[in-house]
Amino acid sequence: MTARLLETNKDPLKKIDVDGVTVDIIENALRNAREEMDAVLFRTAMSPGIREQGDCFPMIANKDGKMVVGQFGSFIGPFLEAYDDEIEEGDIILTNDPYMCNAAVSHLPDWVVLVPVFKDGRHIAWSAMFGHMSDNGGMVPGSIPIEATTIFQEGIRIPPTKLYKKGVLQSDLLELILHNVRTPQWNRFDLNALVAHKPGCEPSAIPHSNGPSTSTARSGEWPAWVSTSRCWRLAAGACQWTPQRHGGGRFRGVFSPLSWGGLRFAIWC
Repeated sequence: MTARLLETNKDPLKKIDVDGVTVDIIENALRNAREEMDAVLFRTAMSPGIREQGDCFPMIANKDGKMVVGQFGSFIGPFLEAYDDEIEEGDIILTNDPYMCNAAVSHLPDWVVLVPVFKDGRHIAWSAMFGHMSDNGGMVPGSIPIEATTIFQEGIRIPPTKLYKKGVLQSDLLELILHNVRTPQWNRFDLNALVAHKPGCEPSAIPHSNGPSTSTARSGEWPAWVSTSRCWRLAAGACQWTPQRHGGGRFRGVFSPLSWGGLRFAIWC
C-alpha cells in the first residue's frame, strides 16, 4: 500500500553542479517561503490558539519527503507509505490522525493539510501546514479530555482524505467534518487559513520558476539541507539555547556562544 504521484511530464530532472551563492539563494528563498506561509496563516485564522498562541507550524519538503524548511521533522515518508490512492496536481489532503502521519500531530485537535507542489507537470516538492483547532468534538469542549482512555474520546478522527481534488473543494466532506465539532465556524475559517498557505509554497514563491531553473533549484536543495543539518549539529555541541519571549505568542531562541568566539545569532522556532 503506497501513494501514487501522477505526473503529466515524465521527463526526468537533470542533476547539475551548483555554486555556493546559488545554494544560498535557494536556501533563503525557501526560508522566505516559510515565513510567508506563517504570515498568511496568522492573518487569516480566526481562533486565538493560532493567531495569538501560534499553535501551528509549516513545512516544505523535497519530492522525496525530506524536510528542507520547517520544524519537528518530516512525516511525508510514512504518509506516502500509508496512503493508498493516487495524488495529482491540485489535490490537498487533510488529516488529524497521529497514527497516519508519523505523529506529526500529537492529538486529534491538530489538523494538518498536505499539498503536493508541481511545476510544468512534474512533482517537485511537498508542503504542509498544521494548526490546532478550538474544538474537535469528543467528550469535552475543547477536545482535550484529561480522563480519556481512547483516542476516539477526543472527537472526530480524520484519516488522510482529499479535501480538494484537482483544485475542487469537496464541500460535502467538509460539511460532514464540521458537523461533528462544537465550533464549526471557527474551524471552517481556521481550515481555510491552513489551506491558504499554499500560494506561499507555490513555484512562483520558491526558486523553481522565477529564479533558477527547476533542475538548478532541485540540485541546490540537497546541499542546502546538508548545510542546515551541519549548522544544527555544530550549534548543539558548541552553543547554549536560551528561549526568549517574542510578540505573537512565539519564542525567539538565542544561541549563547560557548566556543564560537563571541558569535551570536537568533532563529525562529
